[in-house]
Amino acid sequence: MTPAPASGMQVDQKFRRLVLEQAWQRVFSRSTDLADSIMTAIVLAPFAPSATLFVDLGRLRVQECERVEALRTELTKCGAHVEEIGDSLRIDPGPLRGAEIETYDDHRIAMCFGMLGLRVPGIRLRNPACVRKTFPNFFVKLAELGVVIQHASVGKQLAGDDLLA
Repeated sequence: MTPAPASGMQVDQKFRRLVLEQAWQRVFSRSTDLADSIMTAIVLAPFAPSATLFVDLGRLRVQECERVEALRTELTKCGAHVEEIGDSLRIDPGPLRGAEIETYDDHRIAMCFGMLGLRVPGIRLRNPACVRKTFPNFFVKLAELGVVIQHASVGKQLAGDDLLA
């Protein structure tokens, strides 16, 4: 696997260090810590050791959908305790359950909740094909990690070209 470039030009390059390799932070800013990858950190926040605050989320409100509201709504369906405070989300740690996730035809909502499905069985995405906008083989990559991806309405396991958006 080719390592990601380490130019420091992309704020999202901090994701691995801040979220995966170090102790989880208590506050993350979309402006200075994690740009677009903050959405993935938000859906992973219930696994953090303590409550996490995500700030400076105003830009997420004017994307393909109102992403702050979508993240709060869909995480709550999964059993997370999420509090929306202005342009911030506060998420408490706690167990999650599978749920049917509305993607709002937003590729980033589909992908971050697809990632949540790596840890939470029973995550079902409505209109997962919206990932074709930026990552048409996203579900192929998840399947390469050993994730079983099923067609939500018929329960049939998908493979090969059926995984392409």
